[in-house]
Amino acid sequence: MNKSDFDYGPIAIGIFKALLWLTLVVVAINVYLLVIYVPFLLFLAFGLKPFLIKTGLAATYQGYSAQRADKANEKLRKAYYARNAETLDKRNKHLEDMRKKMAPKVK
Repeated sequence: MNKSDFDYGPIAIGIFKALLWLTLVVVAINVYLLVIYVPFLLFLAFGLKPFLIKTGLAATYQGYSAQRADKANEKLRKAYYARNAETLDKRNKHLEDMRKKMAPKVK
């Protein structure tokens, strides 16, 4: 997986922006907490993405979420066909009849 294949989602970006604004609160509460908080933010900003790519966690998660989405889609498709089987059969029969009518007559 390259860096170009990996993007943070809107929720992760929003959380990071909130953490940046939270820096003002951290300074107001205790200036000494910045010793821990600033390296944490720097790691999130510059170190987390390469870490996730290098360890393979990003690819593993993407594979897992794709597999989960495929299972959900398969389940929904089966439910749709089960629910609309009669309508689909009528439509398919109608389409087949139309194909037969439109086919050129062979003498």
